[in-house]
Amino acid sequence: MNVRSVFLMCITTVFSTVSAVHAVTPQGMLDEAIGLYDVALNTQEQGLRTERFRRANRLFRQVAFEQEIQNADLYTTQGNAALQSELIGAAILAYLRALTIEPGHSQARENLEYARGLLPQWVPRPQTQTLIDTFLFWHRALARSGRALVAAITFAFTAVLLAIAIRWRRAWARHTAMLGAVIWITLISLSLWPRFGILKDAVVITAPQVVARTADSAGAPPRFAHPLPAGTEAEVIQRRASWVRIRLANGRDAWVRASSVASVQKMMK
Repeated sequence: MNVRSVFLMCITTVFSTVSAVHAVTPQGMLDEAIGLYDVALNTQEQGLRTERFRRANRLFRQVAFEQEIQNADLYTTQGNAALQSELIGAAILAYLRALTIEPGHSQARENLEYARGLLPQWVPRPQTQTLIDTFLFWHRALARSGRALVAAITFAFTAVLLAIAIRWRRAWARHTAMLGAVIWITLISLSLWPRFGILKDAVVITAPQVVARTADSAGAPPRFAHPLPAGTEAEVIQRRASWVRIRLANGRDAWVRASSVASVQKMMK
């Protein structure tokens, strides 16, 4: 082996090592996921297309989990990759997580409704509009960070008006300050809502065809006539060992294995 050959081998080894190191970094995995997603979009052969979307979905999920990223666009793209790879449960979970971060994310909401439409008709679906959405429709247009910023500005504005009302005894300043205080309290309540567990413990079934049972035992009779498909949304009302008791959108409850569901609020694998 001559000197030139040894030199080329060394250069090749160095570049391979650098590429491998880059691939295992969060940015490297994200770049690879985006690259796979773009390639999958242009892949015609269905089997290869699905496999590439599944690999992209796994990488997006890994990046979001390891870095604890709170980015609605990232979860929406992951949901798209999961949906294209025929993983409806993972797609619905990702879209819900995106909307938890940014309630006004239009693409996540539209894609969520589309994914829900792929489920069997008998699967109960949550209401698309909550009481908060009805009376405080504007809160969906703001992400948590946006609500926090508006709350800070409102607090400062209210404090100034209150100072004017006290110093110069202006009635208009006092009344406007009271309105500002109501808006500030509302924004703070919306921001702290998830932290104090007021939101439901929402979960999505991610395992395929889960048999829901009447008790926390594999030998208990099935609760429903059909297994619950991946993508079924519910809330946890009780936990016991490796089982959870869930309530569906139609109010009916059942027991399923904890490993068959994933939490919407807890951004986990």
